[in-house]
Amino acid sequence: MVSWLSVMIVLIFKINSKWVKAPLLIFVLSSFALLDFNPALESYQYKPFSWQLDLHISLSMLSYSVLSVAALYAISLWVQIKKIKNTNFSASSGLESLLAGEKKLFQLICLGWLILSTSLISGVIFIDNFMQQYLGHKVVFSILAWLIFGMLILGRISKGWRGEKLITLTITGMALLATGYLGSKIVLEWLI
Repeated sequence: MVSWLSVMIVLIFKINSKWVKAPLLIFVLSSFALLDFNPALESYQYKPFSWQLDLHISLSMLSYSVLSVAALYAISLWVQIKKIKNTNFSASSGLESLLAGEKKLFQLICLGWLILSTSLISGVIFIDNFMQQYLGHKVVFSILAWLIFGMLILGRISKGWRGEKLITLTITGMALLATGYLGSKIVLEWLI
């Protein structure tokens, strides 16, 4: 589901990069995700939850998808910066697209952070006894990611953070969010 949401985000934002073909990569990854989710091959049963929990899960997946696309886009910009630093280029060859790319990355981060904020708030309101459900680590990593992205937004607005700092914090925030998601899957599916 996250892969398909990521594809939709790419299509909505019309993300295209000269150096890294992020849309193509995301389409390939989402195709592989179909192999993992096939109700005909597995004994998959949808367990209906309350609308509140469904809302929280949907917001969480949407924020994860937006921030995943932002992280892939940040990697694309990092490659672009490295190419600019390592080769001779004219002032007009890559600078405008780099500035436009940073602006688009910042928009994705702001959108993802707002959705993640809403997801965290809905989790606090709607999920009871999350510590007994072994979700404490997910909450900790999600809040750490939220703080990183919030700090990034504040730093960009107040101090004009750009370039490698923007990219590093984006990837760090996404790594924390992914650790929370994958960590909970490992704990819930393999350790318990």
